[in-house]
Amino acid sequence: MKMANSLLTTNSELLGQLKMILNQFSNGEFAKPLPILSNSSVGMHVRHIIEFYQCLLEGYDIGIIDFDRRKRNKQIEESMHEALQETELIHFRLLAMPDKSLLLLSNLTGVENKDLGLTTSFHRELVYVIEHTIHHFAIIKIAILNEFQNINLPKNFGVAYSTIQHLASQH
Repeated sequence: MKMANSLLTTNSELLGQLKMILNQFSNGEFAKPLPILSNSSVGMHVRHIIEFYQCLLEGYDIGIIDFDRRKRNKQIEESMHEALQETELIHFRLLAMPDKSLLLLSNLTGVENKDLGLTTSFHRELVYVIEHTIHHFAIIKIAILNEFQNINLPKNFGVAYSTIQHLASQH
């Protein structure tokens, strides 16, 4: 039970950080293509994070997770308000979900209908989504530090928990 609480707490903290930065963006800033991000926008990275959570939650319901078949909803990447609303829905729903076994589908070949199926669990995939989210936070942080200095970042935003622990042990 302790592990489950830790996973939910960590995901809750990350979603809270996401909401904090979203509330500081205008729609124009959020959707602006940025050369430093190869002309992707902060909104595109936020959508990507949100859609991984959505895939996990939808997969939970049917017992099959497939991160490759995301909806790629343009509205989430272009509207900060839509992204914020989706983040709040995910945050609320995530807190009430116990662990269970799932099937993870993943296409590692690029060839259509060549999915690999692996047995996994909801908690294992929560760990994956944590790492995925932090990775995209690091990319978003690059954009904010270079283009949007008016946006305040939470401490350790985009830094892996193992790195935070390592740095703390060095002092």
